[in-house]
Amino acid sequence: MMNDYDDDFLDEADDWDELDLEDDYHLELPIEELDKDEDYINTRMAIKPSIEELEGLLASGDDFGLSHHTILVNGLSDLTLDDARKLYSHWEALPTHKRQAIIEQLVDSIEHDYMLDYRSWAMVTIADPDPQVRASAVELLWDDESLDTLHTLIELIRTEKSIEVRSVAFGILGRFILLGEYEELDHAQIRHAQTLAYETWHNHQEPVEVRRRALEAFANCTDERLPDMIAEAYKSHLPEMQVSALFAMGRSYDSRWNSTVIKELDNEDPKIRYEAVRAAGELELKQAVQRLGKIARDERDREIMLMAVWSLGEIGGDLATRVLGRLADEAEDREDDDLIEAIEEAMDTASLSGLDL
Repeated sequence: MMNDYDDDFLDEADDWDELDLEDDYHLELPIEELDKDEDYINTRMAIKPSIEELEGLLASGDDFGLSHHTILVNGLSDLTLDDARKLYSHWEALPTHKRQAIIEQLVDSIEHDYMLDYRSWAMVTIADPDPQVRASAVELLWDDESLDTLHTLIELIRTEKSIEVRSVAFGILGRFILLGEYEELDHAQIRHAQTLAYETWHNHQEPVEVRRRALEAFANCTDERLPDMIAEAYKSHLPEMQVSALFAMGRSYDSRWNSTVIKELDNEDPKIRYEAVRAAGELELKQAVQRLGKIARDERDREIMLMAVWSLGEIGGDLATRVLGRLADEAEDREDDDLIEAIEEAMDTASLSGLDL
């Protein structure tokens, strides 16, 4: 979809200097109401079903309609491990496509409701015979910070045959490595995760998808070996390796990659461009603000556009704030509520720039 922005907007650096913060930046974003999606409201308002009711629903094998999905989304949350195991005997009798659809619904639900907790259900469904279901089960553990989950992920990566499942597990494992970096988990416990990621990356018999996810996980720690690993991935002729290299550059917070990230903002491959945009924000590249502003205005790929907004917030400063203000004006004219919300969040982040928190 072509944009209808003024051609002079976001011009070269000299024009940016003419932006006056008082005159050009006037942002009054409305407070958005909570999502009134009927499915979501029904889920949150539903009375949690008993285990017997859940057993009956799973045992029925009927096609699940909206009301059934609502019951499962709410009912499979906050289970004890014993109750999850009891339900699993009925679960495994369901056709594969139903199990896939249900667990994908759970994954979608936790993205919108942080109160849902599917840890116990995930722990039993990672034994599902279908790799797609197992991969989704691992995704349900994305915000779990327990050592039991850490050990489960390590064992899964070592023993699982599915490339998809191992790749997803490395994605979650990277969060644990980051927690270790922040000293929120014992370093001795995290060292096993770091070693597993490092050794997997260096094992060229491993599938490319698994190796690159191992690199992304390892990039969450401070290690003198990381730059060579990133350089090797970036020099690869495989675009997916270059994508992971850029991801790792951002996570490394290493200024040696600044010029590379700036260059890749104009890459024709949207996946590479997306990671370059994100890395520019994580590295807080103030020299990228003008380019990110143009991407946020002109980019046709919605995800890249929203990532550019996020990165402007991460970079912060007066110029990034003015750019976000201009973008907000345009978003309001277009009545683009999702973009306005993203800009509002970026503005909040940008306002913290330079503060000693």
